[in-house]
Amino acid sequence: MKVFYFIPIIILILSLNLLIFDTGFYQKNVPAYESYKENVQDILSFFLGGDLSPIYTEQEQIHMHDVRSRIWLSWIIFLVCSTFIGIKLYNIPTKDLKKELWKGGLLTIGILLLTGIASQYFSQIFLLFHQVIFTNNYWLLPPDALLIQMFPQEFFLKSMLQILLYSFIFSILIIIVGLTIPEVRK
Repeated sequence: MKVFYFIPIIILILSLNLLIFDTGFYQKNVPAYESYKENVQDILSFFLGGDLSPIYTEQEQIHMHDVRSRIWLSWIIFLVCSTFIGIKLYNIPTKDLKKELWKGGLLTIGILLLTGIASQYFSQIFLLFHQVIFTNNYWLLPPDALLIQMFPQEFFLKSMLQILLYSFIFSILIIIVGLTIPEVRK
């Protein structure tokens, strides 16, 4: 199996999780951040295994548990794919290693371009994403829910764009490594 197919997975998951735990991003993109600062910190602590504040409704709490389980699952997938890639790349000649890296970087950029084009339909994609990722309807929060007030849909559009930026940077770095790594193994 070709390794380069797994490179977009690890790049996208890494970019997603870098964003999730980037407090600077929340400061810039959560409306009225100062009012919600403690809530944001509470949620980030919860994602790392802490308890969620009881200020959220039962529906919001169930949804946040679902979100946390997806975040943890993403790290498991990241570790499995990274381990697989590491083992496979360790055992191949340098010229093949180089090819796998730049092909993986280019594949990721292709996916990012398609995602960027599709972002014109963000509302529909956002809805489809939730329908696919979550097995219940607890993510359908009322407009006055605290989570919706803190994280309106515009926040998630900006999040997606930031993930695309992080992923693009990682892709370029992978391509550069793939093109410039010295050939030391046969």
